[in-house]
Parts: sequence; C-alpha cells; structure tokens
Amino acid sequence: MSTRTLTAAINTALSEDVVKPYYALKLDFDTTPIYLWTGLGNRILDGINTYQGVGNLLDIGRTNETSDLSAQGLVLTLSGVDPTILPKALGVDYHGRDCFLYFGILDANDNPSQVEVFSGFMDVMAINEDPENPTIELTVESNYIKLERPNNTRYTASYQKSIHAGDLGLDFVESLQDKTVLWGRV
Repeated sequence: MSTRTLTAAINTALSEDVVKPYYALKLDFDTTPIYLWTGLGNRILDGINTYQGVGNLLDIGRTNETSDLSAQGLVLTLSGVDPTILPKALGVDYHGRDCFLYFGILDANDNPSQVEVFSGFMDVMAINEDPENPTIELTVESNYIKLERPNNTRYTASYQKSIHAGDLGLDFVESLQDKTVLWGRV
C-alpha cells in the first residue's frame, strides 16, 4: 500500500463548503505531450503547462492499490475526441511513453493544487473512428510491470563491452571467481 501526503492547500480546500475536485492527465507522446483535465476550458494547473479541459468526456478507469509490488494498470477513455487529438493518437509513437495522472482541487479562488496518484507508461491504444462518437481507449501500465519481466543483462566482460566499448570494469571478474581471499588474521 502506498502512502501519499496531501498538500496543505488540498487539505484546506477539502474543508471548504464547496469542493471542486478534478483529475489532470499528462500523456508524454513522442512529438508533443498532451495535457488534459476534467474541467472546462484551458487552464494552467502545474504552473507551466496548459491543460485542455475535456469535462466528463475523459473517463478514468478504476485504480487499485495493493500491499505488494504487483503491477496494476489503468484504462483511460476519451470520448467526443477533439479532431486535433485524433491525428496525434494515430500518427505518433506512444508505446512505452510516460503517463501521469493527478488528483487536484481548486480552492475558493480557483487556484489549483494537485498530487500524483498514478504514473506508468502507455501500452495499448484502441481507436474507434465512429463519426458519431469517436473514442480513444488507452491502456496504461504501472511502472511495476517492469519487475515482472525477465532481466536479460549478462554481467560478463563481453556484454559490458557491447554496451560501453573499452570498459574494463568486468575484465577481472572471472579471475576472482575461484580466488581465495584471506581476511583478518592469518
């Protein structure tokens, strides 16, 4: 189970009579990142980037947290797709690119405060090009999925040189394998 500390601004906003929560999403596409949020209109939420408001057209699947290090994915669905987003989704390399999901609250003065609730990488994108209601469904995998994949790294001198030519760091490992090392008093 993960622990998150909410900022003082979020705690204050949660105690107000009117609470204005939102989700913000950063998709780090190969060419240009896409910033979306569940509010209306464009808004700078992180102090730098302008997030495009998509209202309730962005559906965020259920996120699960576990007490172990198992990988939990997430499904994001964008309906009523803006015609400017569809070509980006169709024409760019997205697989393995970063994805960040934030939960935030607008305070009484509409100042945003947010905390990261999920990070991972984009895996599979399914695009429904229905002219009436085009949708993009994106499956996002947790970074923990990498722990389930086998590591094919070989800790040998030849493998090290294939990565970093001229590196001598592992040249002496084989000679140390059967070496007797005297430690302490003899």
